[in-house]
Amino acid sequence: MKYVRFLWKYFFRKTIFYFNELYEYLSDLSLGTDFAKRNIALNYKASKRHEVKSVLNDLKTDGKIFFDIGSGKGAVLHLMQNYNFAKIYGVEHDYGLFHTSIQNLNEFNDGRTEIFNIDVYDTPNSVLDSVDIFYLFNPFGEVEVKSLINRLIESQSRVNRPIDIIYTNPLYAAHFDYIEKIFCVKFTH
Repeated sequence: MKYVRFLWKYFFRKTIFYFNELYEYLSDLSLGTDFAKRNIALNYKASKRHEVKSVLNDLKTDGKIFFDIGSGKGAVLHLMQNYNFAKIYGVEHDYGLFHTSIQNLNEFNDGRTEIFNIDVYDTPNSVLDSVDIFYLFNPFGEVEVKSLINRLIESQSRVNRPIDIIYTNPLYAAHFDYIEKIFCVKFTH
């Protein structure tokens, strides 16, 4: 009986995985672009649209400001253009990914979107202090996550506002535990 359960779970998980891959591929076709396969970079993995959408559907986005930390090739930024954000920011340290995201997003010409080719820690305070929703797909290591958390706490102390953090593939989720009283943190896998 255990063997049958194992096979069923294995088959179910693989089926879901392949249907998700098919969904992502068809989504890219419907947009006329494939963000994930352009200019492949080492250690780059695009966010899954359905995961991001499921979290965003629980949040109010009208008039808010969105910030993608490690925006990669711009897939999440493009997805955010479908919501009523007042402004959409992205920051990408890698020049190749940044350049690709500029090319990808220029096709859609949304004046609300601005991408910086800098380290997130060099982002001007005026930008950070205006953001309501932060998104990250595990863009860096543990030390950097701790530094980011400190930077967000400093921003919150300068401008008191509700802040939502969406953390996909949360390898360092434990570091966010102590700030959940300050911020609304949502994890996706």
